[in-house]
Amino acid sequence: MLNAELIEKNKQTFIGFYNQYIAPRIGQRLLGYLLSTDFFTAPLTRDGILSEKGGLCQHAINTFKVMAKTFGGSFKNYTNYNITLENGGVRNSTVNMSTIAIVSLLSWVDYIDFYIEDTKNVKSYDQMDIQAALAMNDNVKSDNKGQFVWKSETFYKIEDNGVPLGTGVKALMILAKNGVVLTDDEMLAIRWMNIVPQAGSEIASYYNAMESSPLLVLAHTSSIQARYILGNEKIQKCN
Repeated sequence: MLNAELIEKNKQTFIGFYNQYIAPRIGQRLLGYLLSTDFFTAPLTRDGILSEKGGLCQHAINTFKVMAKTFGGSFKNYTNYNITLENGGVRNSTVNMSTIAIVSLLSWVDYIDFYIEDTKNVKSYDQMDIQAALAMNDNVKSDNKGQFVWKSETFYKIEDNGVPLGTGVKALMILAKNGVVLTDDEMLAIRWMNIVPQAGSEIASYYNAMESSPLLVLAHTSSIQARYILGNEKIQKCN
């Protein structure tokens, strides 16, 4: 669980990475924008992994760490590469730590102001809640599962007040509006790394992008590892 102390620590860690790897290239304008939004306190998902306050920033940091480690390992021979295009042309790409940081830390800006907190009443069968209610002479009810009390629970719901461009495209728009100029490979990575393609044309574009950008493959696999391994509370390391 992310408490207030960890959320603040993650915020400072993110800012540290930003200042070290991103600011020398794009400046502080985007960071100022992020600090004015819920980026550092927003959840990653509505009701899944890291669906808690601060989950979005936590996932960004996790993705950066996975990406940076792979960049220094199995990806080290692909810091500069050529891609042969369908028209016969060649696109050259250079990947450095600035690229790694931009793609891994900034791809999540399309989730800014995307979720809002709300409350709902749920049944609690927890004995501590029941005993507390009895001590306060509150109403304890019963059903086929046993005794329960009604308890207010916070949850997130989607209320996207931005332009409905969809995951990836919206992130590119937000970055562009804040003066961030990206390479072709960075745009491909941010556009496609976090989506599950649905329609036929989208699926074709997705796999075409995968085949033409090692950076996208690195970003996509790093995000999956960050989410389903590092961010998954159901998994505990035994060594």
